[in-house]
Formats: sequence, C-alpha cells, structure tokens
Amino acid sequence: MTDRRRLILAGAAAFVAGLIILFPARVAWHWFAPPGAALGGIEGSVWRGSAREASTNGLYVRDVAWRWLPGRLFTGRWAYRIEAVPGSGFINLDIGVSPGGTVYLQDLRGSVPLAVLESLVGVPGIQGTANVNMPTLRLAGGVPVAAAGTIEVSGLVVPLVAPAALGGYRAEVQTKEDTIVASVQDDGAVVDLAGRLQLGPDRDYDFLGYVAPTDSTPPPLLQQLRYLGTPNDRGQYELRLSGRL
Repeated sequence: MTDRRRLILAGAAAFVAGLIILFPARVAWHWFAPPGAALGGIEGSVWRGSAREASTNGLYVRDVAWRWLPGRLFTGRWAYRIEAVPGSGFINLDIGVSPGGTVYLQDLRGSVPLAVLESLVGVPGIQGTANVNMPTLRLAGGVPVAAAGTIEVSGLVVPLVAPAALGGYRAEVQTKEDTIVASVQDDGAVVDLAGRLQLGPDRDYDFLGYVAPTDSTPPPLLQQLRYLGTPNDRGQYELRLSGRL
C-alpha cells in the first residue's frame, strides 16, 4: 500500500470517527424521534448535550441535559444520565434500554409539581408536590413490572374530592415475585388512610384501603365518606379500587 493511500485511509477513518464522536443530537433526534415527543433548543451531541425544553404524553420539562453512560453496555443496555426541570423542582435519573425494548430507570430522584402531571394522570386541577426516590423502576410495554422506592406527596389538592388541601401521603414501593406492591398511608392528612396497592404482570391493579375522618376533615369530605357505606367499629370506611393499565 502506498503512503498516499495510507494517508487517504487514515483521513477517512479520522473523518468517520469524528462524525461518530461529534454526531449532532439535533440530527439524531430528527432521525429517531418517537411519536408524540417534542424536543426544542437542542445542543451538543448524542453523547453529551442539552435541550431547552421537552414534552411527551402531556409531561413538559425544561433545561434537559443528558450524558451517555458507556459502562452500562456491559449490562446489555444503552443508557444515559438525564437531568431536567419540571416547571419547578427537579428530575435526575439514569435511563437505559435493552435490545428487547425493556426500559430501566435507576436512581430516579425528583421533586415534581403534580400540576404538570394533570393530563398524564387524568385528574383535572390536581395540585401538590410529589417527591420521588426510586432506586429501581423497570418498564415493559410502557407498564411498570418492577419497582422499589418511596413516593411522598405533600399539599395534595384534588378538586373533584374537596376544594381544600387533603394533606400528605406516603407510599413504600417494592416488588414481590412478579407483583409491584405499594403500602400507602397518610402523613398529616385531613383523613386517616392506610392501604395496599398491587399491580400484577397482567396489568391489573387493585387497591384496598381503609379511610377514617379526623377532627380536621372538612364537612364536604365527611359527606363523601358516607357514600362509601357503613364504617366498621373503628369508624373506618373500606375503599377499594381496581382496573387495568
């Protein structure tokens, strides 16, 4: 091989390597953007970059930053470290995708205003703040199949239930065999609540809990509690919800 040909090949290899290393995130987004998602003000490369704002399925965030995590390739996942601001508060997490399409969320921590989730959760006028600490969350087909961590909600307001704040609630989440289980209880709320939520691999969920009024329960909410039926000898009303995701 002549020196000239070696130089040409070396130059071509350097050019290709440069394209890979500096591959613009804006180009990659236009090629691979999922339906229903939007990303604006894109800067940087696919390996490290940022965007002014992003939205998907009714969730809007701003000041998005990402960093590729090459070490996760050894676990069979293509992964990134993501940081974003949901209105106020913050979201930090590692997100990875396996060849089979399973999504892995690790070290998910955030403080999210519930108002930004209004269209996502389908509860008009919902307000409050959700503080999330979820070391493990795995999704298959967009549905959680494994989870571990805590979710705390403060200053919850659900206009369909009561116009005033309902207080705070806490959920401890874990996975038992193939079922996600969350133990839910009130945290200084206007009603006493204790319950258990289960989400199975068939996507069916079931919540069974007991709710009781307190001295701070507003009269309109007291009236709604009576629609739950007859209380037990502890003054608790059974609350059962079920459905399918």
